[in-house]
Parts: sequence; structure tokens; C-alpha cells
Amino acid sequence: AEMQDIVMEYIDRAYRVAEILHRSYLLARDEHIEGKRFSSEAENEPKSTDSLFSSFPVEAQLFAGGLELSAILGAAALSSTQGSITGNSVKTAVGITIEFALLNIAISFGTMTN
Repeated sequence: AEMQDIVMEYIDRAYRVAEILHRSYLLARDEHIEGKRFSSEAENEPKSTDSLFSSFPVEAQLFAGGLELSAILGAAALSSTQGSITGNSVKTAVGITIEFALLNIAISFGTMTN
């Protein structure tokens, strides 16, 4: 019974995500057809080069990708402090952690700001 509840909750969430994606698609399609798409240049692009979706979702995805990368590098820095990885060497652990921390700032900021 517990497994069935978990599966039903998962299916419910999957349907909600599918509905959100469908509504997003319909909105983007209708705005494209009606010429209501807004661009960062504050003007409409010619139809031949215009895309179906506005650039905001892409920019939001890049920002989310930067956050995801930051979390991954943070987890890598944390895991580098484990003795099994560094051979119980504190100097090695601190060095690796500092490298990941510095990479985290530069790479994640660069990814988020494109």
C-alpha cells in the first residue's frame, strides 16, 4: 500500500509537469503567432529569424544551470575532504577544496551571466 501511494504521488506530479509544459508551449505558440513575443532589443525581429520561444526561458535555464554547477562543485569540494579520497592528507584535502571553491566562483558566475 505504501509503494502504491508513492507511485500514485509520482504519477500525479508527472502529470502536473506535463500539463505545465503543455501550457507553456501553447502560450509561446500563441504569442508567436500573434506577434506578441518580446525580445531583449525591445523590438520584433523579422519573421525569418524569429524563434518560437522568447529568449527569457533560455536565459533562465542558463541561470539554473549555473546554480546546478555551483552545487556540483560545492559537493565535489565537500567530498574532497574525505580521507579515503586524499589518503588522509590534510594538506591535500585543503588544497583540493580551495581549488574547487575558486573554480566554483569563476565558473558558476560565468555560466549564470553567459
